[in-house]
Amino acid sequence: MNTFKYDAPVFALGALGTTIFLFVNTLAGGLMTLAAPLLALVLRGRLASEVKAEARKAAPEAVSKVAAMLAPKLDQIVDDFVARLQEFIAEAGAALTRGIAEVLERAWEEQRRARESAVTSNEAQSLDASLAALKAIDERIAEIRQAVWDDEGVSP
Repeated sequence: MNTFKYDAPVFALGALGTTIFLFVNTLAGGLMTLAAPLLALVLRGRLASEVKAEARKAAPEAVSKVAAMLAPKLDQIVDDFVARLQEFIAEAGAALTRGIAEVLERAWEEQRRARESAVTSNEAQSLDASLAALKAIDERIAEIRQAVWDDEGVSP
């Protein structure tokens, strides 16, 4: 904003007051010289109100221009963020799927091992029972042989 129209009268009043103070009348010149800063304060208030009024008029247009300039960049930033977020979600979903698959595979493997060990345990128990029965039969055969040999009076 051009403030020359407010600064020029203040400077002129100060210069005129100093000139009158020095060359014509001390009292009148002194009053004019002292009035210059007061005039500056009054004019500064007017200037501030004009600046505010001009800013109120220009603000919507300036905001619209800035929004128009920033909109493509903001759209690009949002689109990039959305793309990165989708990629992150896809990777997280894939990692979660892999984790769940690994847990399920381990559970199935443990279940298979448990079944195999149960089958093996049942087979081992049946083998142990068969061995015990075979041992009992073998002992019985040994007893019968001993009895046969003892009955004949000849020992082997």
